[in-house]
Amino acid sequence: MSGFSADCEWWWDGQKWVATPQVVIPVLGLPEASEEVRRTAKRYKAYTDANLVASSVSVSPLPEIAELAAIGGFASFVFLHQRMYRAFRQLKLAQLAQAATYLLGPSEPILAAEAGVYPWPWLPLGWVRGLFAVVVSEAHVLVLASEKPLEPPRWVVMAAHPSEVQIQLKGKKGRFDLFPTLVVHHGGRVWPVKGWRGVFQPEPVLTTWSRLATGAST
Repeated sequence: MSGFSADCEWWWDGQKWVATPQVVIPVLGLPEASEEVRRTAKRYKAYTDANLVASSVSVSPLPEIAELAAIGGFASFVFLHQRMYRAFRQLKLAQLAQAATYLLGPSEPILAAEAGVYPWPWLPLGWVRGLFAVVVSEAHVLVLASEKPLEPPRWVVMAAHPSEVQIQLKGKKGRFDLFPTLVVHHGGRVWPVKGWRGVFQPEPVLTTWSRLATGAST
């Protein structure tokens, strides 16, 4: 069975113990795309990484950026652009579920997860960004990293028990705080999981981690 040692410094691959920082998550196949992904992910020429994902899940294109601006103005463009990023986030969450099952085994399902998916630079709206993701199960908090945005996670950069970790939300609730960030602290190190306001949903991770870390009952 797969799983981490009691101190989370080692991972059992079925045959031997591997130091957690040396664990490489294999490519586990493309998770089934949801209807929202199929409807809203757009193969913009500017989104090089998104092209690969959109092609592999048979995405139907949305109008080009210029058409969106002409049809509904900037507000309509931002609305549809956020819909696209929500679809990308769904895809990342599906990838995280696959990776967590591989690392933790089917007997320890994930309870909450969030992926860093956001546009940067803001002007013009451009490339997809976000390499870190956080996963919370009953016994573990994992920070996973991808080599490129929208690709499945490949490395475990942090594994610990919920009580050994601090997670906080960085960013105000004001409308101009565009990129809220879940900040994971452990062992003197910090990992930011950044998202885009209106797409990012940090509350399930914070609520679940807090309950587990304090031992509160559901």
